[in-house]
Amino acid sequence: MDCIAGDLLDPKTSERVRDCLLYCWGLVHTTDRIVLVNSVGTAEFGPFVETSVDSIRAQIEVNSVAPLLLCHALLPHMLRVGGGDIVNISSVAALTTLANSAAYSAGKAALHSASKVLAAECRGRGVRITSLLLGATDTPLWDNQSFVPDRKEMISSRSVAETVRSILNMPADCYPDELLLTPPKGVL
Repeated sequence: MDCIAGDLLDPKTSERVRDCLLYCWGLVHTTDRIVLVNSVGTAEFGPFVETSVDSIRAQIEVNSVAPLLLCHALLPHMLRVGGGDIVNISSVAALTTLANSAAYSAGKAALHSASKVLAAECRGRGVRITSLLLGATDTPLWDNQSFVPDRKEMISSRSVAETVRSILNMPADCYPDELLLTPPKGVL
């Protein structure tokens, strides 16, 4: 498998990913199903008025623009061959008011909303787009936060991966537009 390093906010990186998939792996003239799982995220939790403009911009761009650029690069091929899946990892913060998460919530809400629009645009064309909204998940996102819920009570990364696999293995006549996954005790 090839590794592509680059700035996900640069459309050229998304185009390099697409080109690698289509040309390096020979998917241009096949009906192979492409699966895109956008699991990128960044957060700086804290009072909005104490959050720098650069941090606000970065959180919104990384959490929404970067995954959408990858969708934009790969979706035309998926539609052309009539098959594919996109799972955009969003957050319960897209739907729930969580103090100290304005920029993070805005980015994840934008991704969730765009995912639902893309799902509607692609319905019946063989491409499924799912917005997977996660509650607190044990990932490195929490490593530098001032508040960290008990990691033992979070969703494990393994459970998220198994959920994504379940979404991808759903029958072709099922379109899982959105799925909310929370830890046993709730959001956080």
